[in-house]
Amino acid sequence: MNLREGLAWLDRGLIAHDPCRVEYKRAGHAPITFDASKGKPRFEVTDENNVSIRAHLWDFIVLAADLGFEPKAGDVIISDGRKYEVMELGQDGCWQWTGSHMTTYRIHTKDTGESNA
Repeated sequence: MNLREGLAWLDRGLIAHDPCRVEYKRAGHAPITFDASKGKPRFEVTDENNVSIRAHLWDFIVLAADLGFEPKAGDVIISDGRKYEVMELGQDGCWQWTGSHMTTYRIHTKDTGESNA
């Protein structure tokens, strides 16, 4: 195993350590189901008036190869019967690379408050 393969193995291990099954939906495409890792980061931004805004979001870490395309705002993730909408996070966009060698996406979402019944 070379270094790149070893780092990819670590990225897969992160998701396998505490996986949740998700369904990823994009308008005009068939839903995709795969394992992801779910986290709840705290986001804080200060505006030009020095007012801080804090939010609790849900991030999903997924293997880029499992998704097959870049996430975009408005996409939907279904996890544990809840609906999460992919959203822009300020100037950072709706996702960022995480892990080694750009093999995993950290996708920023908001819980829509809807259950997927």
